[in-house]
Parts: sequence; structure tokens; C-alpha cells
Amino acid sequence: MLASCGRDCSSPGLPWHEACPYCAAVTLRITQVEAETGTILRVDGRLEAESLGELERACQEALLPLILNLEGLLWIDDRAAETLRQLRAKGTVVTNASPYVTLRMKNDRNET
Repeated sequence: MLASCGRDCSSPGLPWHEACPYCAAVTLRITQVEAETGTILRVDGRLEAESLGELERACQEALLPLILNLEGLLWIDDRAAETLRQLRAKGTVVTNASPYVTLRMKNDRNET
């Protein structure tokens, strides 16, 4: 698996952000898995306004239907929450979000 640093950073037994000295400063990792019926994107780390372009690009290049697995997503800012809401409204399936991420993704005016 290639990480954001462009290297194969899969080291057994180490979390992705500790496996590679180049990735130690990387705050986001997106792993794409092609499935027979679409694409699964696993998102790990912190999703912030500065890294939204990477997520948006991966979503645009993905085969539909698209599933975002947010199991490893630890933190999102306001712009990231809005982007995730927009993706979900367009039909992207969002799975495995933590209670924190789920709460941040809620649109206070329309969701409870």
C-alpha cells in the first residue's frame, strides 16, 4: 500500500503513521479498495480543510457506488464535516464513523 509519502509504508505491527519516518507528519491516509460493485475508501487520521482536496479527488476518481469507511478517522474540522455531509447527500455511503465523527457530521438544523 502506498502512503501519502509515495512509499510502501506497510510495516507489520506498526500503526500506519509510525511505520514510515516520512509519514510521521502525515495526518491523513486514504486507502482505496476496488470492489466488484464500486469502491471503498478507508479514511484514517485527521480530516481538515487543508486535506479535503485529497479526499475529493479520491471520491471523484472512484467507481460508483462509493463507500467511505471512516473507522480510522479520528478528527474532523467544520469544513470536513460539511464535505462529508455533502458526499452523503449525493449518495455516498458512510460507514464505521466514531460517535465523535457522527456527531460532527450531523446537521443541527435537520438531524437529531
